[in-house]
Amino acid sequence: MREILTTIIGDLAFDTKIKGGETRTDIAGGAYGCAVGASKFSDRVGLVAEVGPDFDLGTLARRKIDVQGVKVNPEKNTPHFQLVIEDDGRRTMISASNIRDNIDTASFPPDYLSSLFFHLATSHPNKHLAWIEYLKGRKCASTNTGTGLLSADIFEIFAKLHAESTHKVISSVGLLFLNEEEHKILAEFGTVTYGIPCVLKKGNRGAVYIDGEQYIEVPAKQVKTVDTTGAGDVLAGAFLALRSEGYEIGTALKIAVDLASQSVTVYGLEHI
Repeated sequence: MREILTTIIGDLAFDTKIKGGETRTDIAGGAYGCAVGASKFSDRVGLVAEVGPDFDLGTLARRKIDVQGVKVNPEKNTPHFQLVIEDDGRRTMISASNIRDNIDTASFPPDYLSSLFFHLATSHPNKHLAWIEYLKGRKCASTNTGTGLLSADIFEIFAKLHAESTHKVISSVGLLFLNEEEHKILAEFGTVTYGIPCVLKKGNRGAVYIDGEQYIEVPAKQVKTVDTTGAGDVLAGAFLALRSEGYEIGTALKIAVDLASQSVTVYGLEHI
């Protein structure tokens, strides 16, 4: 059994995107974007998620993503979202089905407990809190580098609707990923400080790593944007995998930003 250095926890889904009369369906979900980004640079990536019988695990295995932690629920298909994409890139969700509100901690493989990084991909903060309780209860994840570093990526709509739970997540992890809009939303509910290391994602302007007085800014390559879905997740997964393989913070962030920029040039993430 190979050693897993980066464990990604979250959601897998399908996105059906409608733009200009054309429709296409891609694999999606925060955990998928992270796993795709991470697997580009490491073959020691494990994934924890739940899918239905309609999901082909071979799409993950072909990327050498370990799928021990992917539970297949035979009674419920994989979550499926339908979105309309405007010419300016704005996305409007028109339907969602097979949504999973609960998590199954029993699906977490013991082999993953020695990971260097545990990442909670974009999802509902209550799911994040349940996983935080599970991981810290097994003393395998922490908010420092003494054991497996616990990180989380928050999501705009949840930051707005579930501010209290989101702040609990932030106070429980050792590395935070968020974008500028999420930062603005959190600031409306109180002072936002960088008491923990943070990767601030700035879209087509790149990203910044902030840790106290340490400030590392990386610009993004200018590309033609087609679909931004999952770009932030790709960045997070790539950054963590590169760090797990020994890359310095600045180098890891630059490579991750470059991959995220590449990801927006085509619909979906299969081209990565």
